[in-house]
Amino acid sequence: MGTNRRDFMKSAGVGVVGAGAAMAWGGTTAFGASPEGVPKEPVKIGVMAAQSGVMAVPGVAALTACRIWAEQVNKSGGILGRTVELKVEEETGAKETVEKFKKLTLQEKVEVVVGLMSTGNGQAVGQEAEALKQLWLSWDATTQKGVVEGQPVANYSFRSVDNELEAIAGAILTAKLMPSVRKVAGINNDYSYGRDCWESYCRVLKMYNPNVSFEDSIYLKLGETEFSAAIDALAAKKPDLIMSSFWSGDTTIFLKQAAAKKLFQNIKGCFTTGGGVHDTLKKEFTPEGLILGYNSMYFRWTDNWPMLNDFVKVYFEKTKTYPVYECDHAWFTLQAYKA
Repeated sequence: MGTNRRDFMKSAGVGVVGAGAAMAWGGTTAFGASPEGVPKEPVKIGVMAAQSGVMAVPGVAALTACRIWAEQVNKSGGILGRTVELKVEEETGAKETVEKFKKLTLQEKVEVVVGLMSTGNGQAVGQEAEALKQLWLSWDATTQKGVVEGQPVANYSFRSVDNELEAIAGAILTAKLMPSVRKVAGINNDYSYGRDCWESYCRVLKMYNPNVSFEDSIYLKLGETEFSAAIDALAAKKPDLIMSSFWSGDTTIFLKQAAAKKLFQNIKGCFTTGGGVHDTLKKEFTPEGLILGYNSMYFRWTDNWPMLNDFVKVYFEKTKTYPVYECDHAWFTLQAYKA
């Protein structure tokens, strides 16, 4: 009896999905007979992407990257001669997301599930993946503490990236580019990612700028869209700089409301993960000189990487926008699976 890719991946045990996974841009290749022992039916891949609410901007972008990847792979002959078929479900609340994950696994019988951004959803789905022995390649959906505290044993769940690295980089850039900063205030989402990023940012910035002091961060529920009271509270702290790890549509909404109150007129800003919605940030409300962070990929990072340049070109041709970093997470988890 032949071994399919799902069985092979599961029998391989714990592995690593990394940003170094290769990207392949090949020409069109005719589909031929699958190698001996390889199933002939399509490779079903489940994709769980946010498509509404504050997570929609990076979620839809990542889903677009998945579809571009599938098109390219199928044009190049598929996976071991098998066409790729994406089965898409929307990431919503934790309970509903778990049910959709179970649907992909038990009804659609996908070989792997990719996706998810919310840490809460990742905690819930991660446990389900282990119970069902379903391979799940997460785009984000976990923090370092979340892995240790909520999923100490993970044989079927793989995370694509360290979710605090952008806060560390933001702190280093703050120290380098804004050495005169002495007082920092924060506004972050009230869950592990927001708290971890604030803690990481403070610790690293203090290493490079020992003279800096920190006000207590304001924490708001993910999905909050009314920031008037928080903006007034931040202004009252009179900081030199405001740090935020907002990563989705709340970034844009906050900056619009902050501009109306002229919050950043004399205050600098470091939005460690705001690059996730860069196409929604317009000059009329985005502070000049804002440090804007990206989690592992910036679309103009270099001109010396043909694969990145080609992807950005295809993505722009399809959407008339530039890809955000979540596209990178979506792309390389799929490419790692294919490899």
